[in-house]
Amino acid sequence: MLLFVHKKKKSFFEKKDQKTFSQWARVDLARFVGGIGGLWYPAAMLAKTGKIAFANQLRGLAVLLVMIGHLLLLFWHAPELVSAAVLAPAPQAEIPWIAHVLASVREINFGALGVSLFFLISGFVIPISLQTRSAGAFGLARLLRIFPTYWAGLAVQVGVLLLVGWVWNAEPDLSLRRVLANALLLFNFAHVRSIDTVNWTLVVEAQFYVLAALGAGFLREGRVSALVGVWLISVIGNLAFGRMGVMLGEAWATRAITLGSYSAALGFMTLGTVFNFHLRGRLSTRALSLLTGLGFALFVLSWAVGPSAAETDLIGVSYGLGLAIFATGYALRDRFRSVALFDGLAAISYPLYLVHAVLGYAVMRHAMAAWGWGYPAALSLALVLILATATALHVSVERWSIAAGRRVS
Repeated sequence: MLLFVHKKKKSFFEKKDQKTFSQWARVDLARFVGGIGGLWYPAAMLAKTGKIAFANQLRGLAVLLVMIGHLLLLFWHAPELVSAAVLAPAPQAEIPWIAHVLASVREINFGALGVSLFFLISGFVIPISLQTRSAGAFGLARLLRIFPTYWAGLAVQVGVLLLVGWVWNAEPDLSLRRVLANALLLFNFAHVRSIDTVNWTLVVEAQFYVLAALGAGFLREGRVSALVGVWLISVIGNLAFGRMGVMLGEAWATRAITLGSYSAALGFMTLGTVFNFHLRGRLSTRALSLLTGLGFALFVLSWAVGPSAAETDLIGVSYGLGLAIFATGYALRDRFRSVALFDGLAAISYPLYLVHAVLGYAVMRHAMAAWGWGYPAALSLALVLILATATALHVSVERWSIAAGRRVS
């Protein structure tokens, strides 16, 4: 059963011109307050957005998992990575018990688990956008969907880094080359570091959009052969990248790791497309099960033969768990109700994903090092500022870009 609701009139979110900025902000604040209080929205509330309930709620879960991975785990267990992202000094404090507990689950990378859900959701919903659009219109709509919000989030993070540098008398690496390379998602190819630490996934998303546009006919017709071809190319590509890193030396080894991870991630995203084909009646449930198993096996194989083979077990378990969660949600899709907490997180998941790392790291390190705050208080302040910033970006930029993308036919 499809969970789409055909909208005969403008949805709640399309009536932007009828509400002021402050009214929109109050709506989002109400959603979070309701979520924290454990309140449930009526199912019809979510239906008005025209979204598939299970995929939308999994988007909220995905961003929550990524934030746990970064703000609870990476912050404490990889201080050198945090220092590379922000300039504030590392806190001189004991690692809190919750970080110890989460780190004890060594088989799972919570950040990777959240990212795997994002990839599957994209692979699932993107073919829907291609059903009613030409490849060119689809590409333009995706550009409008991704870049305005991304640029606004990048501007916020550049401002945060400048402020942290001023406070701690340090000079952030914000050369024009680095900023432009990040703004255009070409930082890996320009051999400069990411600014927000998470935009590598946007590069994968953009590559998937190109792949989807080129194979629009295959996706509309539900051709499984196209997906199998992507999986096989991913394995062969990773095998080649692995050998490239060995043969061409250290300089190429880093590039090989990047290319290998992108190749594997693209193959994984198309597993979401398998579920899309089943939803549209192009595959039987038995074929869905067989193809999902085959695709995931080839995904793991692509890691095992590639330049990041040492991470195969961790990635396999984390992405495998993500696939299991997604498959369970899909199987129970008719039973999903709207939960305010996850709906609120899903609504701002994109800007939240963009700004949480740099802003969160900077705020927590400054609060602990300069003000002597404990970790719980510093984390609470960081979450308030992160949610407020993400909501402001959602209201001021993202909603406009979504509406502009929808007008592209």
